[in-house]
Amino acid sequence: MTTIYKENKNIYWQLLSIYIVSRIIISFLGIEPIAEHLSHRWQLMNSKLLEEDLFGTLYYLHYQPPMWNLIFGIFVKVFGTDYIKLGKVIYFFNLFISAILIYYFYLICNFFKMRKHSVYIAFLIYLIFSLSFLFYEAYLHYMHLTVLIFAQISFFYLKFSKEHSLKFEVLIYLTALFLVFTWSAFSHPLFMFVIFLGIFLIKYKKNFLRSFIIFIIFIFLSMSLSIKNKIEFNLFANSSWVGLQLMQVMVQQQ
Repeated sequence: MTTIYKENKNIYWQLLSIYIVSRIIISFLGIEPIAEHLSHRWQLMNSKLLEEDLFGTLYYLHYQPPMWNLIFGIFVKVFGTDYIKLGKVIYFFNLFISAILIYYFYLICNFFKMRKHSVYIAFLIYLIFSLSFLFYEAYLHYMHLTVLIFAQISFFYLKFSKEHSLKFEVLIYLTALFLVFTWSAFSHPLFMFVIFLGIFLIKYKKNFLRSFIIFIIFIFLSMSLSIKNKIEFNLFANSSWVGLQLMQVMVQQQ
């Protein structure tokens, strides 16, 4: 059993090695994101404001889901406000996400007990044709992080379908909540209902009350951003486009 586990574990390191070699080749070819473009991302808050008061800025001056700006703000605190340096830091952060993403790819392949050569073929197809590796990795945005979150949710659903355990049920919701706090497209309460529906379809009436209570707790947690925005901005929503067009016009004029 231990030998089989070690052999399966080695597959991940082999996949990761293939990925690292591909990124070394890309680096030698001079293909990298343009870090200067980071300063034009309207989704990011002003780096000086984040440097001076990270949590106060996120709470009082921001009505979008805060997770990406929290991550960006931590980088600002550690590496300073220079956008070129921050762009490179985010790019390396995305490379780190890729390594985790490959691990979840390995876990999903292992769940389906795929043969070794099938795993290599599937990985090469994924590495070559996946938008996540082709585009999102070098895109200084939260798209690559979002792909990782979906990979985690997919794996947790697979494990839950087999075990029906409370652990993976809660992990599904926690990961979905992280996505709610990352991208406004998933901040609507109906997203949590879709998560609940997936869990219900897997186990039907088994422990229904437990699942319903967990669903109610997380749907209220997902609405916490809307409640904060109502208190601070008199707007019951997790995000809004109000003012963004004006800001873009001002940036263009400058």
